[in-house]
Amino acid sequence: MYILFTSIFYYLFFKSKLYRHHYLSIVIILIIGLVIDFVEGNIQKDFTDNIKLILLSFLRVILLSLVYVLIKYTMEKKYASPYEIGFYNGLINLIIFIVGAVIDHYFYGRFDYKEYFDNFNGKELLVIFGLMVTQFGIYMSLFIIDKNDTLCHIFIVFVFGQLAYYYNLTEISIVSIICLILILFFSLIFNEIIELNFCGLSQNTRKNIILRGDSEVVGSLLVKGGEDNYDTQKEAKEIELENSSISS
Repeated sequence: MYILFTSIFYYLFFKSKLYRHHYLSIVIILIIGLVIDFVEGNIQKDFTDNIKLILLSFLRVILLSLVYVLIKYTMEKKYASPYEIGFYNGLINLIIFIVGAVIDHYFYGRFDYKEYFDNFNGKELLVIFGLMVTQFGIYMSLFIIDKNDTLCHIFIVFVFGQLAYYYNLTEISIVSIICLILILFFSLIFNEIIELNFCGLSQNTRKNIILRGDSEVVGSLLVKGGEDNYDTQKEAKEIELENSSISS
């Protein structure tokens, strides 16, 4: 659903049009995603156990898409660097987690913080340091991709992350792996890294739009040059006629 909502928000903020290859990719990715959830039993489990999880999943994806669109907008319109965005994003998340931990400690008690800090040692510190390094690398990569490419290029990173998740599982569904590879393929089509040269699917890719624009500019210049040449010849003939009439 990320690629769908990101496309919607991207259009609202940047007025970026979608073309035939975009719509085809979105529809197929959504269908394949539903197939994966059905094969893995996620849909059946969520509808029978807790339908609120489905609503929360939708809300999470919508907010994630909106956040990356806002980050793109801030970097392009306000000239913020990915490092500034990363710093403020980390600071806001840190404050939210601290406030959430305090509320949980005093009102809900889902986590035993006292036991954690009593058993805190060098190993836990290494885990925290490793988490900081990996999260920094992941988020800075996403922000740099967001700045230099399009928002939906991030979707390719998410697909690779999902493939890595399945790689670490002991029981792997071959159907899910094939479906994820197909999703990766159509995400490359959506981002115009791969072109489908049939049914006009590649007609409105950025590369072909730019090529058509360049050819139209060259054509207009040639026409203009021809008109100017014709006008010059016409003026020369008129001057020649005037000179001949004066001589006579």
